[in-house]
Amino acid sequence: MQAAPLISDHHLGILGLVVGVIGIIIGSVGTFFAVRSDRKMKTAQQAQRRVEEKLLRHMAARNLETMRLDTLSMMGRIKTREWEVVAESSESLGQLVAEILGAWGQLLQPLERDKLDAAVMNIRQFIDSSPTAEPKSQPTEQDVQSMLLPCRRLAEITSEVIGRLSVELMQRTED
Repeated sequence: MQAAPLISDHHLGILGLVVGVIGIIIGSVGTFFAVRSDRKMKTAQQAQRRVEEKLLRHMAARNLETMRLDTLSMMGRIKTREWEVVAESSESLGQLVAEILGAWGQLLQPLERDKLDAAVMNIRQFIDSSPTAEPKSQPTEQDVQSMLLPCRRLAEITSEVIGRLSVELMQRTED
């Protein structure tokens, strides 16, 4: 006598089919959540990159604004013939220009970079030729005007770059 199986082959086949379908459904739901999570991660990474780029541009604009203000201040000191302050300011301005070129050079467009490089050369020549704390002879008005020229050019170039960076910041805010 044979014992009757508890579950017939037919029922076992249907049970296997049901378990398989449930497995496919669970796998599909898992895949859906994985794809959704991956999209969220990519969106978050893109948002992080945009925020980092925006912060970089903001910091560059602030540093350039500091340099522009220092340049304008030095121009005022030249006009009032405060040679001791001019000598100190010109050295710090030269260092600031070098820092800005090194730190923010990648944000500059090629033409802006060329203009800033030329302004740096002019400022370095100015530093080398600027009067010391107590010049032996007072510079003439023409000498003062020639000292103001590289400073004015540097201030103009930095204003131009600051303007572009500010516009880019506003445009990126709208995105």
